[in-house]
Amino acid sequence: MTNTKYNQLIESIEINKIELLALNCHQNKDFDSEKRSNIDIGVRNDIKDVKFEGFEMHVHFEFEITAFYNEDEGIEQEVEDIEETDILFEINFILNLKYYLEMEDVKDIMAELKDEIGTFVENNVPINAWPYARETISSITTRMGFPALVIPSFKNIPKI
Repeated sequence: MTNTKYNQLIESIEINKIELLALNCHQNKDFDSEKRSNIDIGVRNDIKDVKFEGFEMHVHFEFEITAFYNEDEGIEQEVEDIEETDILFEINFILNLKYYLEMEDVKDIMAELKDEIGTFVENNVPINAWPYARETISSITTRMGFPALVIPSFKNIPKI
């Protein structure tokens, strides 16, 4: 990857739209109220798909939020290892970020800028999606009867 090619991509790409493609939330109504004092939040995100349609690039970005009882405060747990009865609620959703490429010819874009597009998707897409994810999560938790949940800031630390 060259800086010149990456800069060319950055200069030619604009975000057009962010759409909510899927949303699923579940609240455990049988959650033991005594466990509510030790709630931890797990946040995961993942790029699910990158597609091109002419001059548009569509990126599907998935978020998973799990609120769970953690008896060992300060010790991280993997979401997969949490007992179903210890989960207070889960929220899963997918955002579709649509980008427009202002280029003369996009026929060979995947071949010519493959590395640059990969770097852009890895670094820029989460930054673009994060404010929308924060709003969605805050809004949904309120509608579920909980205080608005504000997820931590996204920290994009470049790999050296």
